[in-house]
Amino acid sequence: MVGLRPRCDPIQVATYLNLLEPEALVRKFLAHPPEAFEAFVSPEGVPAFATRFDLLTTADDSVRRRIAALPLYRHWCRLLRPLTCFVGTTVSEYALFPRDLAPAVLIRALKHRYADAYPFLIIKDVPQDSPLLDAAGNAHARGVAEACKAAGFVLLEGQALAYVPIDFDSVEDYIARLSSGRGGG
Repeated sequence: MVGLRPRCDPIQVATYLNLLEPEALVRKFLAHPPEAFEAFVSPEGVPAFATRFDLLTTADDSVRRRIAALPLYRHWCRLLRPLTCFVGTTVSEYALFPRDLAPAVLIRALKHRYADAYPFLIIKDVPQDSPLLDAAGNAHARGVAEACKAAGFVLLEGQALAYVPIDFDSVEDYIARLSSGRGGG
């Protein structure tokens, strides 16, 4: 890969405002990323990874078929899979932001370090008024989104966070509450 991904000391997850998962899960991702991924920690302490990103990932099947039918597709299709830097992990609900680094400083540093080296720099899974975070975590995430806008990033919304309140005693109790239209009794 590009060689811009310095190995840093193991992350100190207690420094993140928005880590929901066990720290061991993030450490395992960094030590053993998925095939064709290179995981790393930026000098700012942010977990990230680089991999080829298929630009047609979310395209409809009909669009994919039309593009694949274009002349000499097999020769130029690799151009649709650029090496991309993703700030975040595949194992955490949110990108992990350091507690002690102002959002504007973080985003400027990431953009300076990675934007010229990759065709795409994606800061994935920025929380948006998450019910799973406290006020400080949500305020920091809003600051990250604002810093991204100010730095020229395009903000895209993904799928809404879905969660189920755990206010039942057992799986059977949960299933019993489901309406018949949703597969319950």
